[in-house]
Amino acid sequence: PGALERFGPGFKAAAMVRLMHSMVRANVLRRPEDWDQRVYGFPIPQVDQMPAGLIPIFLLSYKMIAAGRTEFTREERARVELARYRCFLLGLPEELLADTPQGIVELMSTRAATLRQDYDDSTCGELLRATMAADLRANDGAGETVHAFFERAMAKLFFLRNFMGNDRAKAASIGVKVGTRDLVVAGAAGIF
Repeated sequence: PGALERFGPGFKAAAMVRLMHSMVRANVLRRPEDWDQRVYGFPIPQVDQMPAGLIPIFLLSYKMIAAGRTEFTREERARVELARYRCFLLGLPEELLADTPQGIVELMSTRAATLRQDYDDSTCGELLRATMAADLRANDGAGETVHAFFERAMAKLFFLRNFMGNDRAKAASIGVKVGTRDLVVAGAAGIF
């Protein structure tokens, strides 16, 4: 609660990420010869922040359109606005933050169409595995540890359903092993 308030932890984390991206971009543009791509990789443009903040509302919008719906409910609108706000904090311009189901699907689909259709395990796989293994606990307390245990299982299930078509072998082939224990834990977390 309060994480996205003006000086809450979510705001501070988003501001820190935004500052880091801005500093990288400013320095690469000013002194491109100092950026060693072999060491630092390719600088990530702001448009690559879109999926981080918009995947849940993209999936929602995609399902709505498939069902013939064109308007968000009040609760869905609240989720959309929260996602748009997070993305704004990450530095995305408003032009990349559509507010209708069709607009959200079109922008995310356009972004996806511009990406190279390749999966390099040394880059993509490492980023995926690092994301799934990230420890997001604020402290080592018992409550945070229990929350992290359930959250990790939910993240695996979300990834499996939304990006791997429920194919556990395919998910395992890129380093996300979803076992029966994960499914049971995610199911229990889903109840709450």
